Parts: sequence; structure tokens; C-alpha cells
Amino acid sequence: MHKQLTEIMKKHNIVPKDKPNKQTPTKDKPFDDKRLNELWKKTLDAQHFDDNEVKIMKQQLKIHQEKINQYQELVDDLYGENSHPAAVQAKRNNAVDKDEFQAREMDLKLQHKRLNKDFQTLNVKTIPEEERGGFNEPRIINFWKDAQKTNFTEEELISLKEELRHFEGKLMKYDTMQEEAMYAERTYKKKKMNGEKVDMKKHTAMREKVKDIGNSVKKFFTSMKEKISSRKQQHNEL
Repeated sequence: MHKQLTEIMKKHNIVPKDKPNKQTPTKDKPFDDKRLNELWKKTLDAQHFDDNEVKIMKQQLKIHQEKINQYQELVDDLYGENSHPAAVQAKRNNAVDKDEFQAREMDLKLQHKRLNKDFQTLNVKTIPEEERGGFNEPRIINFWKDAQKTNFTEEELISLKEELRHFEGKLMKYDTMQEEAMYAERTYKKKKMNGEKVDMKKHTAMREKVKDIGNSVKKFFTSMKEKISSRKQQHNEL
């Protein structure tokens, strides 16, 4: 779990050495976070937003930036500023109360998941509804947009859309279960920390169930990506 958390944090620049996602705000890039500035540009370029909607979007991005700042303060408080992954591991190994340290790490992981989910919601808003295909999940929307650039027939697209709709429901269920499992993990660690009785079998069973569904999700993504890519290649060769 510790290794997995560190990899996730490195992947999303949560424990960066130089904080590569951080930028100095300017008139064109008013936010500290690089991804928010990219989203702001998409907002300004979007044809489906009126002036009022642009103002609302900017306010929502500001709120998200504040949440990122609060989150980073918690990261710095736990690991220290500009912590290298090796230094993070050292802090973890040398923690006086390892159970408490692990519980705080789980809180960070949960908060990061919520931040990422909120960001994806903002990202979808920048996509015109007619391009979303009735979908709400960014990765599914991208599959649908790519599929329309291939040589799929109309009938095949209808079938593919239904397949994507079914999977989107499964993906949303998986995300919910994953978050519930993380909350359960946190509760488990805090109970253990307080010397309370914990059900190890129940905890392990839930974690394994989420892992199995996660593997199924990964297989679908790989299969769908290959399916669309092969048809896109055929389309380009024509």
C-alpha cells in the first residue's frame, strides 16, 4: 500500500521535488496550477460558453485552486516542503507512530481522489454537449470522440455507444467502490491505531473485490483503445 501510494503521488505530482505543476500566475495564466491554466484556456476558447458562464467557470477554477493549496499544505505538513520520494520513504520508516502516519497518508489519498474527481467534472464542462455523446466520464467521452473519426459504420457506432454507456455505469460504480474501500482502509487503520478490534478478513475481502473490478476496468480500456485505434488506422489508410 505504501509503495502504491508513493507511485500515485509521484504520478500526479503530489510529492514533487520541484513542484512542476506550479506556475507563476500571469494575466493569461491566472492560476498556480498548470492544469487549471490549461482548463482556463479551454474555457476561453469554448464556443458554447457565454460571458456569464465564463465568469462562473473562472470562479469554480479559483475555488479548485484554493483546494489544491490547502491540500499541498497538508502534504508539506506531513512530508516537508519539496520532499523527494526517497525522503518521504525515510520519514515513513522513521515515524514514531507508524499507524498514525499511515492514517494521515490515507487521508491525503482520499483528498487527492476527490480533487481529481472535481477537476474531471470541470474538464467535462469545457466540452460542448453535442461532442459528449450523452456521456459524463472524460475517458468515455474521449473514446466516443475518437470512434467517430474512424470507419465504423452507423450501426457499429450505435452498438459501440451502447457498450460505452454500459461500461460508463460500471466505471462510476468502480470509482464509488474504490472510494468506499479507501474510507474503510482509513477507518481500519484508525481503529487499529486506537487499539480497537478490527475485522481483518472483511477488510481484505473488500480490498480484493475492488482490485478484481479494477483489473476488469483496465482490460476494458486496453481492449477499447485497441479496437478504436485499429479502425482509425484502417480509416487513415483508405
